[in-house]
Amino acid sequence: MTLNYKLSEFRHNVIRGKCRNKTIFKEMNKELSKTFFELSEGNKQKLKSTAEVILTILGIAGLVAVSVIAPNVLQIMKGLSNSGEYRQRFSKSQIENKKQLISSISSLKHRGYIRIEQKKSGLLLYLTEKGKKRLNKINWNNYRVGQKGKWNGHWWLVLADVPSAEFRYNEDAFRKKLKQMGFYRLQKSVWMYPFDPRAEIDYVSQYFDIGKYVTVMEVINLDPSDKKFAYDYFKEKGVI
Repeated sequence: MTLNYKLSEFRHNVIRGKCRNKTIFKEMNKELSKTFFELSEGNKQKLKSTAEVILTILGIAGLVAVSVIAPNVLQIMKGLSNSGEYRQRFSKSQIENKKQLISSISSLKHRGYIRIEQKKSGLLLYLTEKGKKRLNKINWNNYRVGQKGKWNGHWWLVLADVPSAEFRYNEDAFRKKLKQMGFYRLQKSVWMYPFDPRAEIDYVSQYFDIGKYVTVMEVINLDPSDKKFAYDYFKEKGVI
């Protein structure tokens, strides 16, 4: 994720009273010359709801004025509304998206994920400790292998030779996480991915305390039938 706006400048503008309207609706309708937050396309595609978009932006900035967060969220929602599986989740209607945004802000506040304060500068949104935990869960659930550049045709195998008797729960949790991350299961303890997953596998395996039992290797040649099944699997998911 990248942030194309200096937070010090943003806070200065807020304190100086750039945002004066007192209602969410009025502040949402302020005309801003540009949006300040730019999420990568990969991270945008992981966000499944307006609430997750809001929490993600707050996770970057810490505090955000409603008049600033609104156009950014609406722009992301608009982009996702044109993307395949997300068309049903995000409306193309600006009015409907504004209603959804207001509803999501109210719901997040009611559930204790954010705090709203009325300042002279306008309405400010803060991420609470409960909200930070929720965001961490969202990030964990959306954790995926980074894809840099075009696929080179090679495959990466993840081998988990975990002592089942001692680490049964850890092994099961690791296996479920790989499935959630989109890996293709080649055998019981062998998983595949077309892009280099070493950093992500190191993090996940250490998280489940089985790092020393997990090996990652790059392979060029595969059994033709295995290669076809894996290729079709990742092709269908849009990974390659």
